[in-house]
Amino acid sequence: MKKTLNFERTPSSNISLIPGNTSSPALFDLSDPNSVKIVKTLSDSKFPILLIFSKITKTHHVAKVFPFENGKVHTSFWNESRYKALQHNNIISILSTEEQKRVPIKLGLLEVSYIVMELAPFRFKQLVVHEEFIKDEILQRTYFAQLINALEYLHMNGIAHLDIKPDNLLLAEDYQLKIIDFDLAYKKEDLLLIGRGTMHYRSPELKAGSCKKPMLSDIYSAGILLFVMKFGILPYREDELVDNKDLQTLLYTNPQEFWKFHERFLADKTKVDSDFKDLFIGMTREKYYDRLNIRDIKKNKWFLGPKYGNQELRNLLRDKWILHSCVN
Repeated sequence: MKKTLNFERTPSSNISLIPGNTSSPALFDLSDPNSVKIVKTLSDSKFPILLIFSKITKTHHVAKVFPFENGKVHTSFWNESRYKALQHNNIISILSTEEQKRVPIKLGLLEVSYIVMELAPFRFKQLVVHEEFIKDEILQRTYFAQLINALEYLHMNGIAHLDIKPDNLLLAEDYQLKIIDFDLAYKKEDLLLIGRGTMHYRSPELKAGSCKKPMLSDIYSAGILLFVMKFGILPYREDELVDNKDLQTLLYTNPQEFWKFHERFLADKTKVDSDFKDLFIGMTREKYYDRLNIRDIKKNKWFLGPKYGNQELRNLLRDKWILHSCVN
């Protein structure tokens, strides 16, 4: 019998760093009901995410909307729109950007900027904590490798995402991983970092506002995500004690005791081999200059283990689980 996961399809955005990955704005003019139908709001956070349907291309896409700030284009729009040239299979694609339009949102017309992206319909964060995912080490490794490949591409182009976490990962129609949300990203030669990352996933230097090597901060966050993918729980909770233990400090100062603590709870779930421990500890060292780089990660024995091919991945997720779409 197929497992049913209560997935909802959500927006996604493919970005590029090579000019030419944009479509005609007329295809995605949110102010023109003859061109675009706003189907629904998928997320109504700081920057609303809309599911849209192009009446010209007959396809669904996603629009990330940036309301004007004090009568001006929002700085987050400027930052994220810089990445419309990114072209990688595991990074969301930006199809079009619009600096200023009056768009019918909520109860009336609103002055906004927006970015139109490809639709990646499934939420990765709902998959990553599922019992079936936690049992499948090959599936974990497959998605972790896709994440590392995407980060390698970004870092080679002088870009750090700086907010790697399950919420910022989606799955495309073919179940390939997609990194989204670049509004806090760093580009080489930027003078300032815009954000401080997300609690429990951010590096200590990003939290402290003293990040000197943004790419190594991405490595740290990817290491935390790796732990979550493997076990379905966080390795520690920032500024919190668990059974009177500061697990974050223990991770930095006494990794053996850190693992002993967790293995009390993980013994019945999954085996923790030494190669995985080396990978996780190496990615999450407190000092950025002690962390593994991407070349080191790709040499790790756990990383080099078996992975699903693209067709195997499609067959597995299509046949084993039913993923519910918000498009229908």
